[in-house]
Amino acid sequence: MVLADAALASGTTVEKLTHVLGMQLGWPGASAARWVVEHADAYAESPLEALGRLTFIEHDLPVPVSNAWIELGPVRLRPDHLLDDRWLIFEGDGDTKYNNRLDAATVIRHQREREWQLREHGLEVHRYGWPDARHSRGQLAERFRAVIAAHPPRTHPCPWYRERRTYRHVA
Repeated sequence: MVLADAALASGTTVEKLTHVLGMQLGWPGASAARWVVEHADAYAESPLEALGRLTFIEHDLPVPVSNAWIELGPVRLRPDHLLDDRWLIFEGDGDTKYNNRLDAATVIRHQREREWQLREHGLEVHRYGWPDARHSRGQLAERFRAVIAAHPPRTHPCPWYRERRTYRHVA
């Protein structure tokens, strides 16, 4: 999943990956590779985000939107994962975001402010890290499941858009 997401993010298309897989019918692992391509996401920006999304998929949870823009008045934010119908955000935090940085306090201060703004607008933020996403996805899935269960779908989904400002269509 990590490699497929990275390939799509670098400009390769699902069609090109599918074409390559078509030439590998019968190879060991080909069916697993097809599954990965079907679930890959060009909007995932890191291995941690890919593994976080994989946790939702593997454990039959609603699959979040990756890195969609949300406008909060004059502030524009892009969370890692958004379940727009429940106004839930899941953020993957790797240790390099904080470790061995002279500006770690500033990073944490900005993160707290960002979460405050999201909550003021009705969004809930939940964080996970590399150890869970890489080594304990079953446990992480149970945490995700509990959060999702505590937040039933809302009448109106949280509005979001991609770079081209294509908003999610709401019926």
